[in-house]
Amino acid sequence: MGEYVTIKRYSPVYRFTVDDKKYEATEFKYYRKGLPKVGDTVKILIDPDDPVSIREPERAKRELIINIITGIMMFIAGSGLMTLFAVTGIGIFER
Repeated sequence: MGEYVTIKRYSPVYRFTVDDKKYEATEFKYYRKGLPKVGDTVKILIDPDDPVSIREPERAKRELIINIITGIMMFIAGSGLMTLFAVTGIGIFER
């Protein structure tokens, strides 16, 4: 029998007040690291037309940096492979 590995991931729930009205919302993303602790104060951005649509700017900034670095690495790897195929004449350029 195979073994199962459980990886716990959490989606923080934020409680906040806007114009004396209480809200509870989540980003609907699940994380293993970098989670706020219960009772922590966290800066969030709220859509004025839909207050339960929120975003945590610090987390969004980290995700953007990771995405940019990953994109640059993929571009470099892809360019290197295309150059290799073009120079050697192998791969998808063969007829």
